[in-house]
Amino acid sequence: MLIFITLLMIYHEDGGGTPSSFRRYQQVMIPPYHPTESIQATFQFANTYSDDITLTWRISNQKFYQALIYTQSFSPRNLIQRSLVLPAHLFDGNVSTLHLQANRTNFVSSVDLKVYPQTSYAINQFHASFFSANTITRIDQLGFIIYEREHLQFEGMPGQRLYEVYGRFDVSTIRIRFLSALAKEIDFLDARLLIADHPDLEGLPLVQSYRQLILQPILVGHAIELRMPLLYVHPKTLFPSSIPVTDFVSTHYLFFPMQAYLDLKHHPMRLQLQFYHFHTFTLDYEFSYVANKAIFGSCLQSQTCIQIYG
Repeated sequence: MLIFITLLMIYHEDGGGTPSSFRRYQQVMIPPYHPTESIQATFQFANTYSDDITLTWRISNQKFYQALIYTQSFSPRNLIQRSLVLPAHLFDGNVSTLHLQANRTNFVSSVDLKVYPQTSYAINQFHASFFSANTITRIDQLGFIIYEREHLQFEGMPGQRLYEVYGRFDVSTIRIRFLSALAKEIDFLDARLLIADHPDLEGLPLVQSYRQLILQPILVGHAIELRMPLLYVHPKTLFPSSIPVTDFVSTHYLFFPMQAYLDLKHHPMRLQLQFYHFHTFTLDYEFSYVANKAIFGSCLQSQTCIQIYG
């Protein structure tokens, strides 16, 4: 009878083979791993009974099977918090399984977690949100396992960017929002605006068949916004330049020459942006600059015109 009661207590405390609501891993966060860099995992263990307990982590993949990577015994306390560095050599390039265990006399609790590799994504469609594959492995405050995904939302990125009046172009309305549950610092790798070549754009750097401007990405809240570099423009002709020129004034907008309205009022362009969040993303946004009216010209096609009555 005593043995039966003891077993019954163990079963009740351990939830019958599931993680205990009194002794459980929580607030676990493991980012996707890089094949050559270590990653940092963080966790809490709620030890409500405040007794001695030993925590153990093992890993399984094509390189290892239940290989011990961490174990530590703790004297009585009700909350254990740790940060672990997981070296790159533990992983094999595929999905690995971490076996998290907690045990003491007459008690064992375990949970298995999948850990995913980092992935590179190329995105060239911007009419809908983008979701990555599983990204972050975590256990929330209540002990539930969750696999987060990158969720990107695009704003101000139609196939045609329409302007009522020809002449000025900017990228300030373009935004890439992060709607993932977990935030992380962003490493910007590349950001550039490519403009199909035209003789009247000779003041801008030519790279192959495009005039190129290096953009300045910034993070505003949970959104990437873009800024033009410092440019120069002739105030009367609107000829642009990437370097200071006599009689040109500085600006953070791109201007198209007034005399090139008929050629540039509908002009192909593309924006290329590469950054690293939990994964690496390369965005290639192709669009057309479309202007309705010229600044100055005929009264039917211009914002400003002069009519002469004889």
